[in-house]
Formats: sequence, C-alpha cells, structure tokens
Amino acid sequence: MEAASNVVPGLDVVGDLAGVADIGEAMTEFGALRADAEVALEFAAKGPRSLDELRVSTEDETFPSYDAFKKAEPSDQEELTKRFGPAPPGYEYHHIVEQGGNALAPEAIQSTRNIVRIPKLLHEEINSEYSELEPEVLGRFTRRQVRRTKDYASQYHEGIEVMRKVGILQ
Repeated sequence: MEAASNVVPGLDVVGDLAGVADIGEAMTEFGALRADAEVALEFAAKGPRSLDELRVSTEDETFPSYDAFKKAEPSDQEELTKRFGPAPPGYEYHHIVEQGGNALAPEAIQSTRNIVRIPKLLHEEINSEYSELEPEVLGRFTRRQVRRTKDYASQYHEGIEVMRKVGILQ
C-alpha cells in the first residue's frame, strides 16, 4: 500500500509517514522484546527455582478474585492499597491451575499457593505448551482444553510438570 501511495500525488507523504510510524512501532516492540529477553536470560542463568522461590508470598493467602490478589480492599477510612500489585517489568503472574475451566472455587485459583511470578517469555512458553494438541485424546483438543476438565489436584500436578519441562522449576 505504501508503494501505491507514492504514485498518487499528496498521498506519497502520507505513505511515507505511515512507513515511519510502522518502523517506530517495530522499534518499540523490539525494545520491549529485548528487555523481556534480558529478564528471561538472567532468570535462566540462575537455573530452575524451587516452588517456594517462585511463590509471590510464603504465607498461604486466598482471594475472591484476581483483582483482589493485586490490590487490597480499603477497610474503614483507609485508602485502597496495593497487595501484590502488577508483576515487575519483564515478569508476569502465572496460575499453576489456570483461571476458567472446571468450576473450581476462586479462592483455590486466586491463592499464593497457585500464583507464581515468572519471566514473561517463559510464561508464553508455558501457554504454548498448553496450546498444543493433546496426543492421548481423540479429536482436536488442546492440552489446555483437556486439562480444564480435571480436578484441581490433577491440574496442579500437570502445571508443575510443565514448569519443570520448560526449565522454570526444579
């Protein structure tokens, strides 16, 4: 389209500006990817972690929702305060047992036993694993779809195994 805009007088400037904008956007995305890669490489250099090292808190806490996990509700005259807040730059929160799926209690899913902080790129690798087709099931079901039909303990165990497979967990 940019080449076609160079044929029409006046649109050539618009086409060139669009090209510059695309280059700027690509450079921004590349910068973010580079930062995410640096975080993942630094994480990987230290080797797999124990589950306790990845947990957001050593205390067992449950929350009625993911929003409640990230921020505490105000009590009386107090202002709204951050609980765990957003994950640090280059990191994301990962639910060992995913949100959604089988009707599991929110408190089981939104708990410090189930939520860990891992590099964004490794989180994407886990999501990629869950998106693969499950070879042991007839039909075209992903591992995520099959997993969501199981109970909490089975999902938790499988989530731990995937974290080990991608080198996050000891």
